[in-house]
Order: sequence, then C-alpha cells, then structure tokens
Amino acid sequence: PVIRDRVLNALEAASLHPNAKIIFTGNERIGEITIFKNLLIELDKSKTLTPERVLFETESRNTWDNIRNSLNLAKNPDARFLIVTSEYHQNRALAVARIFKAKANATGKDKTTYSLWLYHFVKERLSNLLILIKSATAF
Repeated sequence: PVIRDRVLNALEAASLHPNAKIIFTGNERIGEITIFKNLLIELDKSKTLTPERVLFETESRNTWDNIRNSLNLAKNPDARFLIVTSEYHQNRALAVARIFKAKANATGKDKTTYSLWLYHFVKERLSNLLILIKSATAF
C-alpha cells in the first residue's frame, strides 16, 4: 500500500505540474522500481506521465540515497524539487534535502490507513535522529 500511495501522489502532483519531470527512486534489488512501473501502467489511465517525463533511479536503499541520487540524476543544482512521498515520510525527506541544500518542498497524502502506524511512527523518529547524526559528519 505504501508504494501504491506514492504512485497515486505522484500522479496527482504530475497533473498539477504538467511541465515537471518525475523521478521515481527506490531499491530495484528488492523490486521497488518494477512495482512502480507496474502500478503506473495500472493507475495512470489518463497517461499523465509520458515516458519523456519519467526517470527511474534504481540504486537507493534509504532516504539519504533517494535524495542524493535524485539530485545527481536531475543534473541541475538550481532546480526546484517537489518531494512526493507519504505524509509520515515528508519530514525526513525534507531534512535530508536540506542537508544537500536542495530547493525542495514536500507533498503527499496517506491514502491508505496503515495497520502498522506505530511501527512507522517509531521508525521515522529514529530515522530523523540518525539523519541528524549523519548530517553532522556528512560534509
């Protein structure tokens, strides 16, 4: 359900920003990009995302990698980014983007009620703490 929510959020953002490129980022070693692609075929009935608008970044294992690899893929350090992710993940993604000095905002809604909400809550808080520690030694 989390990846499905991300695809739905990306489609909504893409329709609001018709000139924007969309970068789907994930760990293809566990099949995330394949799932993104299959869900795009299933959910993008209006063909909002044409192939020339979509980029896939396949090497990321975590939020730090997502942001760093997406910035490298975009090849424009002055570009503005809209990070499309679930609500519970936005703070962490924005914190990492700010560490990389990216001009970014975040959007996305959790369309699914997660049965593991407590797990996600604790995971995000611990991840935010690790990001603070990592950012102190990143550069």
